[in-house]
Amino acid sequence: MALSDAEALKMDRSAAADVLCGCAFCIPATAQTDGFDRCPRFLRKLSEALMARIHGSYRFIVAFNLSLITLGVAGVLPPAISALLHNTSTLGIGLKNMTDLLEDENTQKRNAR
Repeated sequence: MALSDAEALKMDRSAAADVLCGCAFCIPATAQTDGFDRCPRFLRKLSEALMARIHGSYRFIVAFNLSLITLGVAGVLPPAISALLHNTSTLGIGLKNMTDLLEDENTQKRNAR
């Protein structure tokens, strides 16, 4: 017998509590009562920052690899140098994308000075 999520949550109060706790990371400890209205705004901000990072990385990857292909076909870059540049850019993009997506309040204050 299969149960939908709504039915399962009705039957098991601890499952409902687990669902609500999934959003607890975006509720400040001092504002437990009104914190749930902030969660959708935080998630929206997080998703917009992630999409901006993905689009920026994609544009760089396409432009850089297109230039490597063009220079390789034109005979300007030998294949070994082109491969080295490609792999180095891949590592660089990977390292850049592992940085914090959203700055915390302390970092924002330091950058504002």
